[in-house]
Amino acid sequence: LQEDFAAREKNEWLGGTAAGHNFIRFFWDGGGNFTDTKCQQQHYLNGAWIDCTFTLRVDELPLWLCFAPSSRLGITELDSITVRNATQDAEIMSFREKEEFQRLFLAKDLKWLCPEQSNIAFIYGPEPIILLPTVKKSKAKLGDLLEISIRLREDGMQRLNVLANRVPDEESRENTVLLFWDSQGQFSSNKSLLRRYLRGENATISFTLSIEEMPIWLRLDPSRRTGIIELHHLTVRNATRDQDIMSFRQPDDFKTLFLTGDLTWLAPGRRNILLAGGANSICILPQLQENDAAPGDLLEVTVCLKESSLPQFLAGHQISLADRTASRGQRLFQCLRGQLCSPQ
Repeated sequence: LQEDFAAREKNEWLGGTAAGHNFIRFFWDGGGNFTDTKCQQQHYLNGAWIDCTFTLRVDELPLWLCFAPSSRLGITELDSITVRNATQDAEIMSFREKEEFQRLFLAKDLKWLCPEQSNIAFIYGPEPIILLPTVKKSKAKLGDLLEISIRLREDGMQRLNVLANRVPDEESRENTVLLFWDSQGQFSSNKSLLRRYLRGENATISFTLSIEEMPIWLRLDPSRRTGIIELHHLTVRNATRDQDIMSFRQPDDFKTLFLTGDLTWLAPGRRNILLAGGANSICILPQLQENDAAPGDLLEVTVCLKESSLPQFLAGHQISLADRTASRGQRLFQCLRGQLCSPQ
């Protein structure tokens, strides 16, 4: 399933003709063990509001119901969900207002995008689950006919492209990069330098520091906000000796960097592109040894980077996010929520 999902999303980024097609699946089971043997599905097209209705003859109670609203990476907006007992001509449950959708349980590869908009969800994997409250014996009898209806719109990545065209003001575009150093790797603000730069522009940032002890660890925090960091090059140079100690210019060069905290690689094959999921984005450089510098030497640390919002980056790059692990999918979700639920 994961391989099919990844192949489909990569095909979309490459301009595949099936990009606009989608499926919604409806599952039911008396014990909540959902399988394809108790499943119905309907086809629909992305980008427009669609109404899907499934009918089900009750053969066990209580009854668990769930939707997999999309088979694509993207944003799904819910307008309404209703479960009706057609035999008794009675509504069992309905979800129409935003606060009512909070009674739904989202699982696996589906999460509400913004707390204040709990009818808009982000799908980042092949198993997005919307679990409804159970249909109890007081609401239906064996043999009753149920009608389950859902109205939704799945935007794929189109909404991201719309958001990418928003022009943020200069103050909200400001970001910071910090350099830390310590002989034991116990980094603190006492041994740090800060520089500012603007989102959406290539920035070349340099730090200079005088070495007091060796060996030494360096740490670079490239961002204090959620977004995508493109590293063009990173160099550490001994200015006193007029020689480079280490240089990162090609994507494979960056493999020796250690990312932790809120920082991770965006895609396995693009090791110069980072996903910053929050203010604790940490990049540790290889340790500088005693033959690299001596106390009193002057070091120059230079980084050329560009920070973009996730929608801006996805709008300008053909890159699939479909093959991400579950943990990285969570970070992608956190990053996207930070971008869409707050001013840029």
